[in-house]
Amino acid sequence: MTEHIYLMGFMGSGKSVVGKQLAERLNCPFIDLDEYIHSREGEAIKEIFNNKGESYFRNLEHQCLKKVSSGAYSVIALGGGTPCYDRNWKVLNGKKSIYLKCSLINLTNRLSLEKEERPLLASIKTKRDLYLLIRELLNKRRRFYDKAAYNIWNNVKIPNVVEKIIKMIS
Repeated sequence: MTEHIYLMGFMGSGKSVVGKQLAERLNCPFIDLDEYIHSREGEAIKEIFNNKGESYFRNLEHQCLKKVSSGAYSVIALGGGTPCYDRNWKVLNGKKSIYLKCSLINLTNRLSLEKEERPLLASIKTKRDLYLLIRELLNKRRRFYDKAAYNIWNNVKIPNVVEKIIKMIS
């Protein structure tokens, strides 16, 4: 394989976990775009959002996406909002992009454990409100995620998802 593999999906859909195992199986590097941004800026995504705003973050995210996309073949886990901007699709279009789908219930359960780390979810108090916000955001983002070249449900064991991805892209 010589072409980047881009994993996309809602926050908590398993992009980083699946990406690490996929990269290991394909014997290539793994890049988590949010971690790349964090290491470049020296601030967590939450702090970038809080201190500099979402617009600054989205511009930075786009620049970092272009940078990692120009590097050596790798598996790249995108941030949940990365595919939701047309300029990012100019980088992703025609590439091996995979939408990791996940049910609203699974997303709510996963994200309820880590919502303080997620800028868009940090102020949510109840699990019901979290569910409603995830549903609203997912409905807005789904049309962008659906542009991916492939899609797969991430509701089984990670090694099974990795195997399915390898079969899909081979």
